[in-house]
Amino acid sequence: MAPGGTGGAAVLAGDHLADTIRDGRLGSTKLTRVIKRDHTRAGTTRTGAYRVQTSTKDGLASGP
Repeated sequence: MAPGGTGGAAVLAGDHLADTIRDGRLGSTKLTRVIKRDHTRAGTTRTGAYRVQTSTKDGLASGP
């Protein structure tokens, strides 16, 4: 277990869009979502592009 009893999740110093339930922690599920969005590609170029999509937990989706 990580210091502070977070069960392996990083403790955030402030608000972060990836913290969809606003518990101040960034665990593997939230981190995986951020990484997937960062690895969005257009052909062979990684763009990291994302767009607003209100039906997702954080209000964002990968792609332009």
